[in-house]
Amino acid sequence: HLGSIVHKDPSYIIGGWLLLASMLWLCRKRRASTGVLGVVLGSFLVFIAPPWKTQPPPGLFVAVFGSTQAVGKEVVYQALQRGMKVRALVMNTSKFLTPEGSAANESGQNFSNPLLTVVEGNATIQEDVNKILTKGVKGVVVCLEVNRTNRTANIIAAMKQVKAKRIVVVSSLGAGDSKSRDPLHLNNFLMTRTLKEWFGDHDTQEALFTNTSAPGEKLEFIILRPAKMTLNPPTGKVKVIDEGIVKGRIPAADVADWCLRALSEKKFKYLRQTPC
Repeated sequence: HLGSIVHKDPSYIIGGWLLLASMLWLCRKRRASTGVLGVVLGSFLVFIAPPWKTQPPPGLFVAVFGSTQAVGKEVVYQALQRGMKVRALVMNTSKFLTPEGSAANESGQNFSNPLLTVVEGNATIQEDVNKILTKGVKGVVVCLEVNRTNRTANIIAAMKQVKAKRIVVVSSLGAGDSKSRDPLHLNNFLMTRTLKEWFGDHDTQEALFTNTSAPGEKLEFIILRPAKMTLNPPTGKVKVIDEGIVKGRIPAADVADWCLRALSEKKFKYLRQTPC
């Protein structure tokens, strides 16, 4: 998980080694007090992760839409655990509870964290969306359950207003050009008829980014199409399947972890792609 990884920039480590070497040289020249101090500082730089390197940059905001859904709860919870600031739009605060997967024994409780800002509202209303997407927001996660297309269009418009670029959309296996990779579409004709509108909403939501001249075309979007999700604890393993039928299940907690990595990594591998 990102929150437990010690980030050590190469230039930072090289600088520490150079300082360590120069101070050892001073020790040999009998400038002992200066040399010892430098050795301690150099060792700190090389071997120890300073506190300002293990936290996200100050002012890093994540906006979450669909935060009462399984993935949304996980995104909020995991982002807060990593020291990120989170803004969440919630229609029903009674459903906005800590997730079963990552929170374990603390699941099902009200969120309480000074890094979290919760606004009651509906993403179908542009003004409500604008309350969440304020200046400083660096990343957006969208995991909506219904009326995805209209709500996502409002989110895109708000992102442009505050110049936010990175957005992760949790879609579904079977949406867009992944229909042939979904066992549901291949093996259950009746079910696909029943879910025709449901998948259609996913298709038009994705088209807001993937179509030429679409409103979200120039954003740094990642559209994730997960298989059926569970509420199990995170495994720390996410496998992107590039071709063929996608089988199995994945914990919503792992999907959320993947979403946060997609927001945090500047050169994310699947930028402007639709991985399954």
